[in-house]
Amino acid sequence: MADRNLRTRPAEPAIHRLGGASWGGFEAILFRGDPGLHRSGPMEVDRFGFHVGSPVRADCACEGVSQGGWQSRGDFDLVPAGASGQWEDETAADIMSFRFRPELMARTAGELGLSREHARLAPRLRARDPYVELIVWALKAEIEDGLPGPALYGESLGQALAT
Repeated sequence: MADRNLRTRPAEPAIHRLGGASWGGFEAILFRGDPGLHRSGPMEVDRFGFHVGSPVRADCACEGVSQGGWQSRGDFDLVPAGASGQWEDETAADIMSFRFRPELMARTAGELGLSREHARLAPRLRARDPYVELIVWALKAEIEDGLPGPALYGESLGQALAT
Protein backbone atom coordinates (compact mmCIF):
# COMPACT_ATOMS: atom_id res chain seq x y z
CA MET A 1 0.00 0.00 0.00
CA ALA A 2 2.78 2.46 0.88
CA ASP A 3 4.53 1.78 -2.46
CA ARG A 4 1.39 2.69 -4.41
CA ASN A 5 1.14 6.04 -2.55
CA LEU A 6 4.77 6.82 -3.36
CA ARG A 7 4.25 6.12 -7.06
CA THR A 8 1.22 8.42 -7.32
CA ARG A 9 2.79 11.33 -5.46
CA PRO A 10 4.35 13.83 -7.90
CA ALA A 11 8.12 14.19 -7.70
CA GLU A 12 9.62 17.49 -6.56
CA PRO A 13 11.13 19.35 -9.51
CA ALA A 14 14.92 19.46 -9.51
CA ILE A 15 17.10 22.52 -9.12
CA HIS A 16 20.40 22.37 -11.02
CA ARG A 17 23.23 24.51 -9.66
CA LEU A 18 25.17 26.15 -12.50
CA GLY A 19 27.59 28.18 -10.38
CA GLY A 20 27.88 30.26 -7.28
CA ALA A 21 30.04 32.28 -4.93
CA SER A 22 29.86 33.86 -1.51
CA TRP A 23 31.23 37.08 -0.18
CA GLY A 24 31.01 38.91 3.15
CA GLY A 25 27.38 38.63 4.23
CA PHE A 26 25.77 37.18 1.13
CA GLU A 27 25.91 34.39 -1.42
CA ALA A 28 24.89 34.21 -5.06
CA ILE A 29 23.84 31.03 -6.84
CA LEU A 30 23.06 30.63 -10.53
CA PHE A 31 20.64 27.75 -11.11
CA ARG A 32 18.10 26.25 -13.48
CA GLY A 33 14.85 25.03 -11.95
CA ASP A 34 12.87 22.29 -13.68
CA PRO A 35 9.20 22.96 -14.47
CA GLY A 36 6.81 22.37 -11.59
CA LEU A 37 5.99 23.60 -8.11
CA HIS A 38 8.96 24.78 -6.01
CA ARG A 39 8.37 25.51 -2.33
CA SER A 40 10.70 27.30 0.02
CA GLY A 41 10.13 27.37 3.76
CA PRO A 42 11.15 30.16 6.10
CA MET A 43 14.86 30.91 6.40
CA GLU A 44 16.90 33.29 8.54
CA VAL A 45 18.13 35.16 5.46
CA ASP A 46 16.51 37.59 3.04
CA ARG A 47 16.24 35.92 -0.39
CA PHE A 48 16.19 37.59 -3.76
CA GLY A 49 15.61 35.67 -7.02
CA PHE A 50 16.41 37.39 -10.30
CA HIS A 51 15.13 35.90 -13.59
CA VAL A 52 18.05 35.65 -16.04
CA GLY A 53 16.72 33.27 -18.71
CA SER A 54 14.03 33.05 -21.34
CA PRO A 55 10.52 34.16 -20.39
CA VAL A 56 8.56 31.61 -18.38
CA ARG A 57 4.93 31.50 -17.32
CA ALA A 58 4.89 31.31 -13.52
CA ASP A 59 2.54 31.59 -10.57
CA CYS A 60 4.27 32.89 -7.44
CA ALA A 61 3.16 33.44 -3.84
CA CYS A 62 4.82 34.74 -0.67
CA GLU A 63 3.11 35.55 2.63
CA GLY A 64 -0.28 36.47 1.16
CA VAL A 65 1.14 38.21 -1.92
CA SER A 66 0.61 36.39 -5.22
CA GLN A 67 1.44 37.10 -8.83
CA GLY A 68 0.86 35.14 -12.02
CA GLY A 69 1.94 35.73 -15.58
CA TRP A 70 5.11 35.81 -17.59
CA GLN A 71 8.42 36.27 -15.84
CA SER A 72 11.01 37.90 -18.08
CA ARG A 73 14.72 38.65 -17.87
CA GLY A 74 15.17 41.32 -15.22
CA ASP A 75 12.12 40.45 -13.09
CA PHE A 76 12.85 39.60 -9.47
CA ASP A 77 11.16 38.19 -6.39
CA LEU A 78 12.04 39.11 -2.82
CA VAL A 79 11.32 36.74 0.07
CA PRO A 80 12.07 38.33 3.45
CA ALA A 81 13.76 36.44 6.28
CA GLY A 82 11.21 34.26 8.08
CA ALA A 83 8.84 34.11 5.09
CA SER A 84 7.83 31.14 2.92
CA GLY A 85 7.36 31.25 -0.82
CA GLN A 86 6.35 29.07 -3.73
CA TRP A 87 6.77 29.25 -7.50
CA GLU A 88 5.15 27.11 -10.15
CA ASP A 89 6.97 27.37 -13.47
CA GLU A 90 5.53 25.96 -16.71
CA THR A 91 9.00 25.54 -18.23
CA ALA A 92 12.56 25.51 -16.91
CA ALA A 93 13.64 28.82 -15.33
CA ASP A 94 17.16 30.28 -15.02
CA ILE A 95 17.55 32.25 -11.80
CA MET A 96 20.28 34.15 -9.95
CA SER A 97 19.47 33.59 -6.29
CA PHE A 98 20.90 35.76 -3.53
CA ARG A 99 20.82 35.16 0.22
CA PHE A 100 21.61 38.06 2.52
CA ARG A 101 22.61 37.42 6.13
CA PRO A 102 20.91 39.50 8.83
CA GLU A 103 24.24 41.10 9.81
CA LEU A 104 24.73 42.55 6.32
CA MET A 105 21.19 43.89 6.20
CA ALA A 106 21.47 45.41 9.70
CA ARG A 107 24.84 47.02 8.88
CA THR A 108 23.45 48.41 5.61
CA ALA A 109 20.39 49.82 7.38
CA GLY A 110 22.64 51.48 9.96
CA GLU A 111 24.84 53.00 7.26
CA LEU A 112 21.70 54.40 5.62
CA GLY A 113 20.59 55.90 8.94
CA LEU A 114 17.62 53.51 9.23
CA SER A 115 16.56 51.63 12.31
CA ARG A 116 16.49 47.86 12.01
CA GLU A 117 12.67 47.96 12.06
CA HIS A 118 12.55 50.37 9.09
CA ALA A 119 14.93 48.14 7.17
CA ARG A 120 12.61 45.10 7.25
CA LEU A 121 11.81 43.92 3.76
CA ALA A 122 8.35 43.13 2.43
CA PRO A 123 7.61 40.40 -0.12
CA ARG A 124 7.81 41.53 -3.75
CA LEU A 125 6.97 39.41 -6.75
CA ARG A 126 7.86 40.12 -10.38
CA ALA A 127 9.37 43.48 -9.49
CA ARG A 128 11.80 45.41 -11.70
CA ASP A 129 14.54 47.93 -10.97
CA PRO A 130 17.13 49.04 -13.57
CA TYR A 131 19.85 49.63 -10.94
CA VAL A 132 19.33 46.21 -9.37
CA GLU A 133 19.48 44.67 -12.83
CA LEU A 134 22.90 46.20 -13.58
CA ILE A 135 24.34 44.86 -10.32
CA VAL A 136 22.92 41.38 -10.90
CA TRP A 137 24.39 41.15 -14.41
CA ALA A 138 27.80 42.13 -12.99
CA LEU A 139 27.56 39.40 -10.31
CA LYS A 140 26.38 36.84 -12.87
CA ALA A 141 29.39 37.65 -15.06
CA GLU A 142 31.67 37.28 -12.04
CA ILE A 143 30.28 33.79 -11.34
CA GLU A 144 30.35 32.66 -14.97
CA ASP A 145 33.92 33.92 -15.45
CA GLY A 146 35.20 31.10 -13.26
CA LEU A 147 38.16 33.15 -12.07
CA PRO A 148 37.73 34.63 -8.63
CA GLY A 149 37.96 38.39 -8.76
CA PRO A 150 38.97 40.56 -5.83
CA ALA A 151 36.75 39.91 -2.81
CA LEU A 152 36.14 43.65 -2.47
CA TYR A 153 34.46 43.67 -5.90
CA GLY A 154 31.87 41.01 -5.00
CA GLU A 155 31.36 42.42 -1.50
CA SER A 156 30.78 45.91 -2.95
CA LEU A 157 28.20 44.61 -5.39
CA GLY A 158 26.46 42.71 -2.58
CA GLN A 159 26.44 45.85 -0.42
CA ALA A 160 24.92 47.76 -3.35
CA LEU A 161 22.16 45.13 -3.69
CA ALA A 162 21.47 45.22 0.04
CA THR A 163 21.14 49.00 -0.19
